[in-house]
Amino acid sequence: MNKPQPSACFPKTNPKTKRCSGLDLGSRGLDALVDEYVDVIRPQVQQEIGRFKDMPDLKTAINQAALARNKDGKCDSHQRRVGLKKLGVFEKVLQKHICDIAACTTFDELHTLIAGYKTDGVGELTIYDTAVRIGYYIGLSPGSVYLHAGTRVGARNFGLVSRDGRISKENLPDILRRLSAREVEDFLCIYKDGNLRFFGCGIAGSKCTSGNVGGVC
Repeated sequence: MNKPQPSACFPKTNPKTKRCSGLDLGSRGLDALVDEYVDVIRPQVQQEIGRFKDMPDLKTAINQAALARNKDGKCDSHQRRVGLKKLGVFEKVLQKHICDIAACTTFDELHTLIAGYKTDGVGELTIYDTAVRIGYYIGLSPGSVYLHAGTRVGARNFGLVSRDGRISKENLPDILRRLSAREVEDFLCIYKDGNLRFFGCGIAGSKCTSGNVGGVC
């Protein structure tokens, strides 16, 4: 017998508790969202991973990661509100600890290290994004789903249970296990309202937002 899966809601909520009352995660609705992520978003992220892997050294990777530079040299949308000045201070601090960063053997270790060196204006999203980007270069990736800002909203809307700000892959429904932990984090932010972004409308009772990937997670 298959074990029961967690529930999702888009955007059906209990009017008293304001919490998700749930739809079936086994429905075609969630499957379509994951299909779109795999077809559209994954190739874009793979290009970014390749860009960091090809950087000449760790110093360059830390620079580009902390300053949130995309392939066009512009600041990633996640960090625009932080601003280049504050990101620059953060980058200089991380460069002073380059040997500690190089010695990390797990993503959790890397993330904790970077969080310990955060500077003014740098929040949990910037810490996570910086760790992920540096992880691209040194070959470390999350083993569990980290929650922050938009991803926390997405997890709540999907009815996913977290512990200490994370969700283990074992606690994800089968459909989401098609994605890596890092991809699930990305997915929960992008699709937190249950809308297809590129291929259609009306998934899981939501309105069409085709072509709009959304803003800061």
